[in-house]
Amino acid sequence: MKVVEVVSEHPSSSAPTAPKDSSSSVQDKAKLLEESKQRSLDVIAGAQSLLIVVILGLACIVAFSSRLFAVIRFESIIHEFDPW
Repeated sequence: MKVVEVVSEHPSSSAPTAPKDSSSSVQDKAKLLEESKQRSLDVIAGAQSLLIVVILGLACIVAFSSRLFAVIRFESIIHEFDPW
């Protein structure tokens, strides 16, 4: 009886990898840094927009509530002077 030995190799280990060009690596890092800066600016712009919407919404709610309070509180007085 013959014994057959099977050797399994990973594809990455069979071929040696060439070292990256240092200028290419620097360009890749610069590109990643620029993309990161752009994403940060987009997040900041989105947060500012959200903050503006929330502040305007709260201002509308406060204005409506104060007017509604005045109507409910002084309804009897307003009704006496209302000709209709």
